[in-house]
Amino acid sequence: MPSRTTRLLLFVLLSAGVLPPAGPAAAEVKELKLINSFGLSFLPFSVMQDRKLVEKHAAAAGLDLTVKWNTGGTGGLGNDALLSGAVDMVATGGTVMIALWDKTRGTMNVKGVSAFSAVPFNLTTRNPDIKSLKDYTEKSKIAVAGALISPQAVMLQMQAEKVFGAGNHTKLDSLTITMTNPDGMVAMLSGHGAIDSHFTNPPFLYQELKEPGVRQILTSADVLGGPSTLNLFFTTAKFHDENPKTYGVVLAALKEAIEFSNREKAAASDSYLRMMNDKKSKVNELVEILSKPEISFGLAPQKTKMLADFMQKVGRIKNKPDSWKDMFFPEIHNLEGS
Repeated sequence: MPSRTTRLLLFVLLSAGVLPPAGPAAAEVKELKLINSFGLSFLPFSVMQDRKLVEKHAAAAGLDLTVKWNTGGTGGLGNDALLSGAVDMVATGGTVMIALWDKTRGTMNVKGVSAFSAVPFNLTTRNPDIKSLKDYTEKSKIAVAGALISPQAVMLQMQAEKVFGAGNHTKLDSLTITMTNPDGMVAMLSGHGAIDSHFTNPPFLYQELKEPGVRQILTSADVLGGPSTLNLFFTTAKFHDENPKTYGVVLAALKEAIEFSNREKAAASDSYLRMMNDKKSKVNELVEILSKPEISFGLAPQKTKMLADFMQKVGRIKNKPDSWKDMFFPEIHNLEGS
């Protein structure tokens, strides 16, 4: 047994951080479960999945990591998957993350990992009688990725308040129907049923606008006053804190995927088509879309606090963030976000 003096020295060194704590360090996850979704705003995740960038960075970090991907459809599915533990990290609507950040404060403490894309979300319609939000009646239905909770649904509320006045943000809520972006496009373009409008993102919105009789009613830039990151990447504090190496690996992989998506548009488009099993779109069509000035990829959140402020004002969340950084883990706090 060590002498009293030796034990005292060990205690002092341990307290000073010179020696590691006794016992084995907590093991990081061996299987990483991620969720992707539909739309070119999620392009970097298709690149990560197709080019196995998480596995690449994990190997470089000395981690034995298996990566399992799921393809989600709506914000609500990503929400449920994260809270149930079915996935470790989620890429889906930013308003979903904001709601979870608020709901899980003091418990699971969901926060953002980063943004990844700034793309337009536009409301289109095939109904010739609709020229503005004022023309909608109960006869029309609007497909959105998640009624009440998706970025499209929240932006529709924001614009309804501008058009119809304070307190009228829910005026069009009864018209929204939850559908995945591919299904929403099919339903709107079919010409059958009450769904005659679709609030969606690329490539679907550009494909819709090529169809005869379809036109644009509203853009996310109209609502938010400029480019915005309407989809976000997020996880729980437990995963962040217990898996620091894995967390860093994923963030490094996403950064590489973003740089690749900005630089190699054709190859990134090819990855997207494969991972989404999209047999209809063409690489050259996607490259044309990705070359539009309103589309960009990056880690810094844009307009996130504006969405949170609105959601708090209308009672969708209880807590109002002092800064966008309140809703994100510190690894990206050095970026110019909003």
